[in-house]
Amino acid sequence: MSVIRRSSVRSALAAALFMALASFIPLSGCGVKADPEPPAAEVKPVPRLDGLSARGQGGKITLRFKAAPAELEDAVVAGFRVYRKDWAEGANPEQAQVLMMADLVLEAGKEAEIQSFQDNYIEAGKHYEYHLFAYNAKKTLGPDNTLGPFVADFPEKAPEGFGARSENGVAVIFWNTPDVKQRNVQSAANALAEAQGQPVTAALPGQSAAPAAEEKADEASPEAAPASSGPKLNLYRAEGKEGPYDPKPINAEPALGGEFRDNKVSLGLEIRYRAREVREENGVVMEGPFTEEIALVVEDKTPPQAPDVLWVKALEKGVRIRWSPVQDPALLGYRVERKKASDPDTAFADISGIVTVDEFTDRKVTEKAEYAYRVTAKDRGGNQAQSAAMVVDFPPPEPVEPAPLPTENAEGAPAAVALPVAGQPAEQPAEKAEEKKTPPDEAKPAAPAAPKAPALPPPSEGGPKPVEGLPLP
Repeated sequence: MSVIRRSSVRSALAAALFMALASFIPLSGCGVKADPEPPAAEVKPVPRLDGLSARGQGGKITLRFKAAPAELEDAVVAGFRVYRKDWAEGANPEQAQVLMMADLVLEAGKEAEIQSFQDNYIEAGKHYEYHLFAYNAKKTLGPDNTLGPFVADFPEKAPEGFGARSENGVAVIFWNTPDVKQRNVQSAANALAEAQGQPVTAALPGQSAAPAAEEKADEASPEAAPASSGPKLNLYRAEGKEGPYDPKPINAEPALGGEFRDNKVSLGLEIRYRAREVREENGVVMEGPFTEEIALVVEDKTPPQAPDVLWVKALEKGVRIRWSPVQDPALLGYRVERKKASDPDTAFADISGIVTVDEFTDRKVTEKAEYAYRVTAKDRGGNQAQSAAMVVDFPPPEPVEPAPLPTENAEGAPAAVALPVAGQPAEQPAEKAEEKKTPPDEAKPAAPAAPKAPALPPPSEGGPKPVEGLPLP
């Protein structure tokens, strides 16, 4: 019987384990080179944000933003983060707490779309500041984009006196301002005073103050503060009796001054409006409650002013017309019409369609004739006004070349002229008489001898030659 020693078994197991590990672990050093690691992928920059805006309604703030399109070609964005600082009135902003409000991960292919985030945790009277960042796939943040700081101060009341009227194809929206209120109070007081036979105590536009008021005006008094333009408004519009309201206001900037003219409405259709008062601070817009809804139908039965044709000019390949622009908020554009001058007015035909500029070139005219042109202004209500016709010959007459001045004498040398005097009209040199060619077989009558100039030495070769009978300068 053979005896196997424990030490031999241990050695065999150790050798087998070593070979098994060596087959899985790559060798380094000892003259054996490992495969090189692939190079790290190039990290693209993170873009800044564009179209950053904030609008608050009902105690909530909605942020809108997107990655800058101009930077997306060379940059990459995988998502956005929204941070917020807030602090109470009188506190140190540097010690304000910072909260991460959102981490918005983008879906593939939506890098250029507008993103939005709504902050529902707003307290009136507190200070806020937002910081927005884009980041890439490695969570590397891009540039800081800041909104604010601002105080959460939402208007509490809807604007007063909100209404609208139709005026020449335009919806005129109005609301009360301090000036309007003051004029209404003065107007009522003056009407009551006049009914009671008492003097008017306050001057209105177009009226003169009573003598007592004039005397008081002469007395020394501090200058009155300029009248306030009143609240700023965002205006919202819906078309039809049940059409939805556009979530965006129709005014690009908050409207002020008590009036806004909306010239982008559909005529003959019911239009509905409502509005919110607006307060702005550092790019953040805060809106108050809505006004009651108002509705109206906008019509236009007043024609625009007729344009004046300033000139009509025949060109080599067409006719150019220019006219005076018409100032009308409901103007749709102009139509240029043409006919032969000898035809009746019923022959006028539209050659331009509706154009919105005050100049047109007729490239389709080809036949030689006398033509008449006129311009018609048209508004969105279909009302029209025509200009007077203006006549032009086409094509233009050939330009007449001016007769060349005689600069050479009969032998090709420069003609002698009198030296001009400054300040005096220039004299035209006498035209050179055209030589009449006589057939060689015809006898030519002898001309009387002309006085000859003194003989001159022969000129140098290549220079001008003296001419007999002409004085030399």
